[in-house]
Amino acid sequence: MNKTGFNQEIAEQAADWAVRLDAGELSAAERRDLADWLSASPVHIDEFLLASATISGLSNLDADRQVDLDELLASSSAEVVSLEKPQSHTAPEPRRVRSVLKFAAAALVSLAAVSWIGVMLWSQDVPKQSAPRLGEWYETGLGEQRSIQLEDGSLVHINTQSRLQVVFNDAERRVDLLSGEAMFDVEHDPDRPFRVWAGGTVAEALGTVFNVRVDDETAIVSVVEGVVKVDQRAELEALVPEREAEPILAADPSIAPPRDNVILSVGDSASVQSTENAVTIDKQSIEAITSWRERKLVFEAERLDQIAAEFNRYNRTQLVVDDSELAAVKFTGVFDADDPDSFVEFLEFAGGVKAAQTGRDIHLDRASAR
Repeated sequence: MNKTGFNQEIAEQAADWAVRLDAGELSAAERRDLADWLSASPVHIDEFLLASATISGLSNLDADRQVDLDELLASSSAEVVSLEKPQSHTAPEPRRVRSVLKFAAAALVSLAAVSWIGVMLWSQDVPKQSAPRLGEWYETGLGEQRSIQLEDGSLVHINTQSRLQVVFNDAERRVDLLSGEAMFDVEHDPDRPFRVWAGGTVAEALGTVFNVRVDDETAIVSVVEGVVKVDQRAELEALVPEREAEPILAADPSIAPPRDNVILSVGDSASVQSTENAVTIDKQSIEAITSWRERKLVFEAERLDQIAAEFNRYNRTQLVVDDSELAAVKFTGVFDADDPDSFVEFLEFAGGVKAAQTGRDIHLDRASAR
């Protein structure tokens, strides 16, 4: 494949982003989408800069918003400079410029010079795998997993349907896990403790690898390596901001003393209810704690409705348990998180369960019912 060949689809995507950006400020979600699109390939960056430079020439539009494409093509001498590393470039192919012009001219928006494009690219959301700035947000969609490296070298592995914020300052390294699940591989720094806040619970790493999950009002902290201190401070949950524009405040121990302070070691899993003054500790195998990293679901005597809910975190196909007695039946096994159909086949083979699909939903019922 010719790597320098013209790609109509990418050119149109680049023109669309350039027009939208020039028309007004992008939302936070749109900025994240643009950053992800740009980081996907240097070609995207080249086409985006070309589109931006081309749009600048459209300032010559007359009152009827018409433009002489041939005249504009003849006067165009824009060069594309990659943001990846210095390279030599020739003037863009006229066919590429013409395509961008046609697409951009069709969008009836107010167009102006965009010489600040390069500054915008680095002042908006940081692409994947980049170190976070103060108050940086990360989130994953249905079935999505991602890993990020923080500025101190710590690694965060984020599971499906999760949302967290990272705040570093001179006193502490803080992560607020607002929903979902994440695993933390923490770099030791005695001067700045690493704390994860989740559902009113604070998990402080003492040089370790640990997993934190938020389920409704329950936070589950599980230790893979090292030692973790767990405090329950439900009152501090009010410090989590409702709007992304507000930075999360640093923890202030004077606001509320810990109601429970527990030290967890390898294999310990603490379940903390934000509404109760209690911490329940169980033992788990390391394989069970880390299985989601391999997109495996491990169940040991789990209720069927809980198993179905776990599959539903990863898949558009949703499992629905229609019978209350069947929902309470417990199963044990290891399953592929991305393959609910195989789990349904297992249930049918085990007996007593029948399945019926309606759209994206698979309804589970007792075989003897109705």
